[in-house]
Amino acid sequence: MFHVIRVTVFLFFFSVPVFAQNTDPDCIYTLSGQVIDDHDLSPLGFAVIQIPELNRSAVGDSLGFYKISGLCKGEYMVICTHIGCEPIEEKVKIRGNTTWNFYPEHHEEELREVSILTARVMKHETHSHETANAQMLDDAAGKSLGETLKSLTGVSTLKTG
Repeated sequence: MFHVIRVTVFLFFFSVPVFAQNTDPDCIYTLSGQVIDDHDLSPLGFAVIQIPELNRSAVGDSLGFYKISGLCKGEYMVICTHIGCEPIEEKVKIRGNTTWNFYPEHHEEELREVSILTARVMKHETHSHETANAQMLDDAAGKSLGETLKSLTGVSTLKTG
């Protein structure tokens, strides 16, 4: 009897994930493609492809390839955005796995040359400048260096016993 209950509980718990999976056969499709510059047909990397009504999006790789999986059959507004390009909005019909390329106009913005000219501002010194001259050293004969220099502005001495 205990063995029958264990088998029943085992089957119940392992069958629940099967019922919880999406069994809608229409939601197995992918939308994929590439984002390519309209002017020179070079790939535009890292564009963002969005399907707002499904709250789904993808970011293209460095070569502009993108892929959005798990889509149901239907018609969706798909938006492609890339830095330096105007956004593109297109209606895309999903009837199976769909390849859809976007061709935005990529505009590189170049800045004009900028020259910065300046002149050095002459500094005016605000502190006094005084030097010990020969006359001062002759007058201080017999005194210590500290005693001689303390007569200069900004010099002080400390005497400790």
